[in-house]
Amino acid sequence: DIYAPLWIEGTLRVEVSSNELADSAYTIEAQVVELITE
Repeated sequence: DIYAPLWIEGTLRVEVSSNELADSAYTIEAQVVELITE
């Protein structure tokens, strides 16, 4: 489910990224990704 809430910890960078789905000015190098189930 792409709309599920996630808790993400990692390094956030100001960096332009572009692909066929979206353009972004930020990227994150995730060390921890957890599904929030509360």
